[in-house]
Amino acid sequence: MLFFLAPHTPPGLYAIEFGVYRYEKGNFHFLSIMTSTAGEPAKHLIFGQVRVLDPDQMKLPETPIMVKLGVGMYMLQTGERLQAVDPNGQPLPDNAIQLATLTLKNNMLQ
Repeated sequence: MLFFLAPHTPPGLYAIEFGVYRYEKGNFHFLSIMTSTAGEPAKHLIFGQVRVLDPDQMKLPETPIMVKLGVGMYMLQTGERLQAVDPNGQPLPDNAIQLATLTLKNNMLQ
């Protein structure tokens, strides 16, 4: 999943939300959704949070670093991480599906 923020988004903590809507005649109509654990309908679910950092305050190393981007699935009721396996049924490290390997360079934020 990729998240794009508008230019000049102020630093801070933001929620990652999921909602279902119908687009009709130029308007978005959010539909009520329910989970197996929710007692009443909601307009959206909060999946997590992301912190936006101030690029002027970030210090990246002089040499590029490699980071892995991956996802995992969790049981809604318990928060338990589900097992992730490869096409041959072998467990994946950290029960995560690797999406990409990214290279961070010290000039990315300029």
